[in-house]
Amino acid sequence: MRILFNADVLHDEPSWPYLDRILTRIADGAHDWEFADVDVVDASQWARTLKHYEREVFEKAAKEASYPYTGIFRRKVEVCAQPQQGVKPDQLLPKQAASFVQQPLAVIMENKFTDGKLLDIALEFLAPPTLWRLHQDADCRLIEYISVGGVGEINKTVKERITNAKALNLPARLIVFTDSDGHFPGDMHSNAWAVCEETRLSNVPCCILGKRAIENYIPDEVFRAYIDLPENSVRREKIVVLLKMTLQQRDFFAIKNGFGQQKPIEHDLNLYATMLPAEKVLWGAGLGNKLIHWLKAHKTALSPKALIDRDQDGDLLCIISLILDEL
Repeated sequence: MRILFNADVLHDEPSWPYLDRILTRIADGAHDWEFADVDVVDASQWARTLKHYEREVFEKAAKEASYPYTGIFRRKVEVCAQPQQGVKPDQLLPKQAASFVQQPLAVIMENKFTDGKLLDIALEFLAPPTLWRLHQDADCRLIEYISVGGVGEINKTVKERITNAKALNLPARLIVFTDSDGHFPGDMHSNAWAVCEETRLSNVPCCILGKRAIENYIPDEVFRAYIDLPENSVRREKIVVLLKMTLQQRDFFAIKNGFGQQKPIEHDLNLYATMLPAEKVLWGAGLGNKLIHWLKAHKTALSPKALIDRDQDGDLLCIISLILDEL
């Protein structure tokens, strides 16, 4: 976040320990320091108490304030000693602000060990390099993946997080992303609809993936790299069938499970009508639960263009934008 200290807090001595705690997080790189007037801060009573490293942080931030902002943080928080008239959610008292800036941004998802792998790849290849670097810094604690165990648990977790934040008189700091589990263009599973509605009512940023599942975002380049290895030749024919599917078939095909034993619904019959019977038999079973880990295993085959070309609708960039809006 971009932290601004209101002039009143700079002369309120009881507030200074909280300002110091906030400054520590700024020094960690988790936030940036914004100034309404650098000279006002420099001439304040609090500035005279700054330790050596804190003074260095101030001087660096003051120098950068002379130029247009180029950092990654979009959300602004103003720290005020006294409640302001018509208080906005991001105007906080020092004690509140000191607690708020310690919290990493919570990204709520079904499973951080699978969904988190896709998000990691998106951040590494598509996000600003500074964001990826800070995300990897364990001391910075910029972002925390929250695994809820299933899409049906997302709304429960969202409500709990909001309730806990209100109990501390703090804004909630979270975003949500999850699969649509749709079977055809424009389709969305009822669980995903429920998440969409709850986050809208709660004013929580949310991205419901347009494709069926996270596996549908794996670029062709990764599949090709996989079958190029001799030990994976047994699956070559199956993956060749996958790669020649139409874009809509690729977007909504259950790559992890295949056609399975369940009777296909009408939309499935229509969407995959162009497939040969032998191809459907070949895909009676899918590629399994470890499929998403191919992204990391064959990361050398990836590029920003490959991810964007497979995404097409900008879902991955949407998640990144939601994260940047809340940082």
